[in-house]
Amino acid sequence: MHQDPLSPVKVTLSAAKGINSKLILRFSRCIYYSHFPLEENVYRSSMYLQFPKSTFSGNIQNQYVCPLQRDGFVIDLDIRQTSSFRLGDGPHHPDRNEYWARYYDNNGQGLIAIKNNMRLYRSGPNKHTLLIDDLPHKKHGLIIHFTPYSPQLEGSGFTKVFDIETFLSENFEVHYSVFTSDYLTNDDAAFTAKVDNQFANDFYQVVQGNQDILDHPEIIEQFIINNERVVAYIKANVEEVKY
Repeated sequence: MHQDPLSPVKVTLSAAKGINSKLILRFSRCIYYSHFPLEENVYRSSMYLQFPKSTFSGNIQNQYVCPLQRDGFVIDLDIRQTSSFRLGDGPHHPDRNEYWARYYDNNGQGLIAIKNNMRLYRSGPNKHTLLIDDLPHKKHGLIIHFTPYSPQLEGSGFTKVFDIETFLSENFEVHYSVFTSDYLTNDDAAFTAKVDNQFANDFYQVVQGNQDILDHPEIIEQFIINNERVVAYIKANVEEVKY
């Protein structure tokens, strides 16, 4: 039987163990990427969706379309349950920065600096993490992972991709990537919208120029606006249900 690629398919994500909540996804069939059949009555802990590569990098016209191709032309949108891991005796609120500040602190070894309502951490080899506190337009938790300046990595593709972590609620989170212009020159033909990703280019120039990104809240503000646009699209296609 022919299945309409644009027909909505309901997929249910379960929250972490012990949390009575589920997230119902209703995206077009062709957006889902799964090695398993899309069955409506099966609970999952996460779900990957795929879009043309430019979709989350300054998609100011809000064009969300099914990709015509896959390998090399798409970006993953990962929607998943938040971790049930608790840090000490504190409350379990992974959508709030207090949780992640403790997580990345690493016994006082992780924090690099705090400035302009942002916190910068070392989070791994050649990886920094930026926690965004209260800034204008920010409604959802936002974490930016990026590769800091290193002479050995100058010009590397790793430095031109910014991995974003955001939260629909304390029970469900979203992961996607924002790209500099270098990465968006060869996109899927299905995507025809105008993109304004100057904020990603500016972030790259600051960090790879070995400057302090904490001195540039105006760039981070554009990441926030971009993220709120992404979250609004997702929330229009999902529903969290408590039980």
